[in-house]
Formats: sequence, structure tokens, C-alpha cells
Amino acid sequence: MKTKVENTGIGQYYFSQNLALFVGYLVLEMSALEDSLGEWYHLLKGVHDTNDTDWWKSGEQLIEAFNDLGIESSSNTILDEYSKLYDIRNTVVHGLWLDSSGNGNNTFLNLKRNKNTKKKMVEPSFHLSSMTDENFESVIQDIKRLQNNVSDEISYFMGIKIKPT
Repeated sequence: MKTKVENTGIGQYYFSQNLALFVGYLVLEMSALEDSLGEWYHLLKGVHDTNDTDWWKSGEQLIEAFNDLGIESSSNTILDEYSKLYDIRNTVVHGLWLDSSGNGNNTFLNLKRNKNTKKKMVEPSFHLSSMTDENFESVIQDIKRLQNNVSDEISYFMGIKIKPT
């Protein structure tokens, strides 16, 4: 993923293939993590209710569903890490990328507008952040590591692996 490529034009903006790959990999890895979290939630809940819609939720709603289970365990640490990664994911997915990598550096700027939600009213504003190739690679590795941790928790629950003490 460190390979530099020439910028290609898409509409009025120009995005490097590196940026597109980083955003794509981050979204794909996060999707796999959320799928595993949903599976783990379903196992912990222990009820096979076809009307239960909590297993497909993401972000704050998924964390709330886990918290509603009232289970104190390694899920707290996993959910804390997931919450931080989900915030980054939202910036990556919902922000406007201003790709400056064509200028000989590997910094990507992101402009994310803040919005009102039912739970949080905010003044119209925006947040400017930046990520480098290394930042993207680090976040993607964090997502993969957390995905492995969730997979381990599923395996412990199912008796496939024995949880270290």
C-alpha cells in the first residue's frame, strides 16, 4: 500500500489511488469488524428472536445494545476501542477528502461538517483533520487486531478456544 501513483481525475476533485485504497481498505475492515461484533452480540444475548434487530446495528446503537445486555467482561474494552475506531471511520467516510499527496507528500486532509442529530445539537461548523499513509495503515491494523479479538471472544464463547486466565 506504500506505492505512490499518479492522481486520476474524478469529477471536479482529484484523488490519488493511494487515498482511494486506504479509504476502501478501512471501510472493508470496519465492515468485517461490525459483522463479527453483531455475531458476538447475538451469541451473548442467547435468544434467537427473529424480531431482534440489535445484531445489525453499528456505532453508538451497537454499543448501547451491548450495554443493555449488562455483561461486564472484555466486551467493555473491545467496545471502547470500537467506539474510537468508529469515530475515525465516520470521519473517513463522511468527510470531504482534500488530497495533497500529489504535491510530493503523503498527507491527506479531511473536512468533515458537523451536523445536528436527535441527541446532539451543534452549531453549523466543520472539523479539519489530516491523515498520512502511516496513519491509515495504523488504523487499519488496529481494526484488524480488534477483529481478531472479537473473533477470539466468539471462539471462547463457542468453546472452540480456551480463554487464557
